[in-house]
Amino acid sequence: MMPDMPTEEEIKRESQRWQKKFEEIGALEDKLKEVRGVGTAEEGKVEVIAAPGGVLLEVNINPRAMRLGSEALGEAIIEASRAAAVDATSKINALMEPILGANNGVLSMLSGDNAFEMPKEMKDALAGASDIFANMEADLGRLRPGKE
Repeated sequence: MMPDMPTEEEIKRESQRWQKKFEEIGALEDKLKEVRGVGTAEEGKVEVIAAPGGVLLEVNINPRAMRLGSEALGEAIIEASRAAAVDATSKINALMEPILGANNGVLSMLSGDNAFEMPKEMKDALAGASDIFANMEADLGRLRPGKE
């Protein structure tokens, strides 16, 4: 016994739903580029701003922090850097969760120099899937009985 085939309307509705998801994901790229995490240490005397993946963009050291000594200052910079990376990761999760759900796995792909750029593999997959869904309605039209 063959399973019931989805109706043309069901396929169209599902196609539109996925097309919308792909568009939302594509729009995230600009938002991801803007994500910055902020971390502080030593009561705000050391502040670090980082891109997703922990790439440091800015290190701000209050002159009073210089009294800490080199070892303590280095530890404060590391502490602030880690806090900034956690903050950036949290912001990315907040952006991704409505579209991909919690624990979406995308964060593991965001690292290094490409930390605020959508990975090429994801872009390629989305582009290919988007093309498929864009052409699906035309293909359905050709399959309708009585139509050429």
